[in-house]
Amino acid sequence: MRDYQRALDRLRQTFGFDFVALSLVPAGRHPVLTWQYASGNLNSRYQRIILASGLGILGLVFKTGKPLFYPDVNRAISREDLVSYPIIIGEGLASLCAVPLWGEGALSAIMLAAFRYVGGMTDELLSELLATLAHGFEGLTAECETITVQTDDHRPIYDLMTHKILEAQEAERKRISRELHDGVVQELLGVQMLLRQTRYLGDGDQKNELIANAANRTNHILDEVRRIAVEQRPSTLDTLGLEATLSEYTKRQSATFGVDISFDGNVGVNRYEPTVETVVYRICQEAVVNACKYSGAESIKVTFSEVDGNLVLSVRDQGCGFCYESTVAERGGLGLSGMSERAELVEGKLEVHTKPGSGTTIELTVPCKRQQLTEARGDDQ
Repeated sequence: MRDYQRALDRLRQTFGFDFVALSLVPAGRHPVLTWQYASGNLNSRYQRIILASGLGILGLVFKTGKPLFYPDVNRAISREDLVSYPIIIGEGLASLCAVPLWGEGALSAIMLAAFRYVGGMTDELLSELLATLAHGFEGLTAECETITVQTDDHRPIYDLMTHKILEAQEAERKRISRELHDGVVQELLGVQMLLRQTRYLGDGDQKNELIANAANRTNHILDEVRRIAVEQRPSTLDTLGLEATLSEYTKRQSATFGVDISFDGNVGVNRYEPTVETVVYRICQEAVVNACKYSGAESIKVTFSEVDGNLVLSVRDQGCGFCYESTVAERGGLGLSGMSERAELVEGKLEVHTKPGSGTTIELTVPCKRQQLTEARGDDQ
């Protein structure tokens, strides 16, 4: 039986970390993530932390499958966003890294190593830790990638990318919150008022009319909730695959915006790694909406294919076009920087071809990481 606790204790002593923790990742596409083991902990709060995929330190590493590196937590994460990182608050962490560990080709665990002072975790120490874990940790291994790519402000590239991803996630949460408050909540309050009025009415046409009105408004609420849910992650992405989802999405947007959107794909029912499918869908979603909103084009062409071992998505319009350099300079306008960052998460490349008066083509190229169909549907059965 593997003794993870003793192994964590040894690792903390060897490197001088203030805190080390380990999460064993359960099977499934969207698992619930917890910290099962810790060394150097101040209390037992880590045992009660539960996170969904994509949230917190655990969720981010699970989602990207790559190390997370914060030499200065306060610089990387705003005070408002810290609430999404309970392990940092509970253990008073100031400098950290989190590393995915692999077993039998699958992400099996996530390790967090941290200091309670700024700057304890350095590029050199992270590289040394990755090299050590690449030789094995209780049957698990890390991919020995040295994270030394620097930016103009000397922060590691993963630090910057993850921070931007978090900003995008927070903006998305705020958008959903506004939609729920301004749409769903207000409709529910209206239904509540109608039902309250029925309490003071006896049986009759007026009461039946109020009940019918409430039922109609409830149906409208259901449609609105379904729309929000589909925008976040359509069920067809898990059940029918990426091509069918993109085809359905373009038809829906064509009806919504009154723009002729054609779709052509050749990948059929082939399935790909979940992260790849999600990134391709999100980029298509952003590119199509931008074309509908800003291009002024009457038609948009979307193509999706496998070419020379890559997935290639193209969204083309014959609209007004724009000046790419000035648009990107204005905080990455039209979501272009967000699309590029999503592409980088799956080792992809985003190209934008445009100029004023000549339309726009957005092309995404992603290495083809295919899954077998039965494999892709395994946790849905």
